[in-house]
Amino acid sequence: MTVLVGVGAVVTGAGWVRLQGLTAARAHGVVIALAGIASALVALRLPSAYLTWAGLIAALGLIAVFLIELLRGTGAARRLEALVASSSGVALTALGAGWIGSLRVATEQHAALIGVTAVAAFAAVLMAAVPWPDRMIGPLCVLVATAVAPLVALLVGESGAGTAALLGAVAGLVVATFRRMVLADGGPRTRLGAVAVGVGPVLAAGSAFYGAQLLIAS
Repeated sequence: MTVLVGVGAVVTGAGWVRLQGLTAARAHGVVIALAGIASALVALRLPSAYLTWAGLIAALGLIAVFLIELLRGTGAARRLEALVASSSGVALTALGAGWIGSLRVATEQHAALIGVTAVAAFAAVLMAAVPWPDRMIGPLCVLVATAVAPLVALLVGESGAGTAALLGAVAGLVVATFRRMVLADGGPRTRLGAVAVGVGPVLAAGSAFYGAQLLIAS
């Protein structure tokens, strides 16, 4: 799981800032990727409170983003857009540590729900890629993820189909929300940016799933 989160952070870092065709994308991408990798490693190594340090790591990433823009100089183009895009990317990758925290707090009975929710989130991303109006795709993302989650749960022998459906709905809602936000800004301008749009929400869904796993485990 740590490797998958790390790869997702690298992919998001490589493409997130390029959503708007911004300059200095390489430097910002490195910061975004490192924030996700650092959060994942901390969540893996610490004995408890797996997302406690994610906020601090995201804050450090934000400081790094500001320093990059300062080094670019006063007359650099589109500095505000670069700050906003990079800051959101740092937050996304840092929240990816929630998947690792979920795996560590999950009971043996509900461990399969992690993979089930990830599959549901991926199904929602595939639905979000369909070039239909947002008023149609948004609800469909939630419906598809809600339907896929309990089906996958039954296939892997997970008894909590109702819980899986609820978690799938949450994952679908996260993906639908990100789709709406990205399209409101004009949509991805590069293929790498489009891939990052798909991976970023899945990482962010990890934090919501982590909270749900804490409730299930208690």
